[in-house]
Amino acid sequence: MATRPAYEPGSGINTTLGLYATCELSEGWRLLGGVTRTFLDDKVKASPIIGRSAQTGVFIGAAYDFGTYKGQWAQEASSPTYFKLLYGKSTKDGCHLAKIITLRCASTAKVNSTRIAGVQVGKPFIEQPNGWPLDIVGYVGLLQHDDRGLAPNGMQLDAFMKAYYYGFPWSDRVKTRLGLGVGVGVSLAQRAPYAESSSQAARGRLTSRLLNYLDPSIDFSLGDLIGRPGLKDTYLGFGVSHRSGIFGSSRLLGNVNGGSNYIYTYVETVL
Repeated sequence: MATRPAYEPGSGINTTLGLYATCELSEGWRLLGGVTRTFLDDKVKASPIIGRSAQTGVFIGAAYDFGTYKGQWAQEASSPTYFKLLYGKSTKDGCHLAKIITLRCASTAKVNSTRIAGVQVGKPFIEQPNGWPLDIVGYVGLLQHDDRGLAPNGMQLDAFMKAYYYGFPWSDRVKTRLGLGVGVGVSLAQRAPYAESSSQAARGRLTSRLLNYLDPSIDFSLGDLIGRPGLKDTYLGFGVSHRSGIFGSSRLLGNVNGGSNYIYTYVETVL
């Protein structure tokens, strides 16, 4: 016998927002990925078996094209692919993004420190508009959280746009890039990392697997530094992997106020 009342939702409209990306691995193979968030119609949300207002989806896959697909950059032989490896540690509580980028804090956690390691692959969308020393690159990244026994480890998928400025007076000798997040970046974690769940619990706040993502960084050309032209497009640098809920003002991100910061070192090369 049914223990809940009958419910007839009738017609309604669900709204879905999505971010999709592809990465060309070879002439035929492409890597596919995406994140979606579906907001359910009020008539659906009112059902006694739903219990939520939105649903999150993520996918990753691969496709092979038999000579019919021509990539966006197929006719641009000079268009590079950015490949980046990174490793970092969580910051201490209170060392938030604004303090880090203004050089008021660069301390990693000494107690309950957790780690990240990951890879990012990027493609330029805009290079030197109007001759300015500026490139805009789109990235897809995959991170692994090492929560060091404090919580189960998990994976994190990131997709974001990033602007690189390199018009410094010394860049003709040692090219230096300042990277800043632009537009919208999203981060979907397999589960809320320990750095977030513990900090949010102490404040009585919510956590969310899906959050906004920022990735500020600064780096320099290894080839310019050591006088090896073959390594001119290989960079060493520091960055911040930042997840946040935009001060709790976004329903899409679960109305989360807070997040996590990891200071990381990296090497990036252009293929």
